[in-house]
Amino acid sequence: AFAPEGQNWGLPPINPHALRASGYEMLIQLLRNNFRSGGAIRLDHVMAFCRLFWIPRGRPASEGTYVQYPFEDLLAIVALESFRSKTLVIGEDLGTVPDWVREQLAKARVLSYRVFYFERGANGAMKSPGDYPALSLAVATTHDLPTLTGFWSGEDLHVRAKLGAFADDAAQRWAWEERQRGKAGILHALQREGLLPNDVTEDLATAPAMTTELCHAIHVYLARTPSFLVLANLEDGLGELSQTNLPGTID
Repeated sequence: AFAPEGQNWGLPPINPHALRASGYEMLIQLLRNNFRSGGAIRLDHVMAFCRLFWIPRGRPASEGTYVQYPFEDLLAIVALESFRSKTLVIGEDLGTVPDWVREQLAKARVLSYRVFYFERGANGAMKSPGDYPALSLAVATTHDLPTLTGFWSGEDLHVRAKLGAFADDAAQRWAWEERQRGKAGILHALQREGLLPNDVTEDLATAPAMTTELCHAIHVYLARTPSFLVLANLEDGLGELSQTNLPGTID
């Protein structure tokens, strides 16, 4: 939804044949070096252990293709090295994620990365706290997504419009309308849990901007989930408007 043209990270991908031929030495050393520094680690785009989208140099993302990786081997190495170093592993399983990948990650006790904005049911309604998986890390937002203040004001949509990220005016209007629906869904979810701040109702007009009280309510909502961990972003605590990173951009 936030990168309709796809993304090119500008990084050379790992050759899966060379990786296996070397006995996965590069991955093992990479994990050991990083596991030394703390008790938990977040693996960006953990689906790369299963498949990675390769884009020919100088071509658009639409001309890329998926390349398969030895998923079982890579996951087993992560499990072994994390056990040896007593390091918790969080897999960023956001975006285009085959269902079976999450099933295999859960079997290896890798925490799923659950973002408040995205946790919705088939009907689009926000999931109840009890619907979050226990083997997960719950967050309101991430460095790749709008802060709570930015989400509420639509700052990210304004920035994307300035960058020409929308195909046309209709796409921009749809994104804005979808944002209003998302905000209304959040207010409804908070109401359902009895967490709406004083003077705020399910009517969007009563919450024209993100407030400290509304930010607090969202984090209490996440704290009610059975998720193994809940994180709060410093930017949300400070009421920052701009997000750290806008995916799909380089300059």
